[in-house]
Amino acid sequence: MYAIAINGSPRKGGNTDCIMDAVLEGAQSGDAQVEKISFCDKNISPCTGCLGCGNKDLETHCVIKDDMPGIYKRFLECDAFV
Repeated sequence: MYAIAINGSPRKGGNTDCIMDAVLEGAQSGDAQVEKISFCDKNISPCTGCLGCGNKDLETHCVIKDDMPGIYKRFLECDAFV
């Protein structure tokens, strides 16, 4: 099993971060492979509404070059997420 936790909070070491660590620790003790993704560590730009995404592949679907394609890929590969 592969589980990811996506943290949108900008506060490293804050309540959300600590709770996510505890949840992932529990999943890991059950033999799950885990990963925590913190948006504050990523380069993420907002959608500009250009409609350039259309029906393109995941890696090339957006004209904005940021960290989101890698996050989308991990999200689609995971068995569980928090």
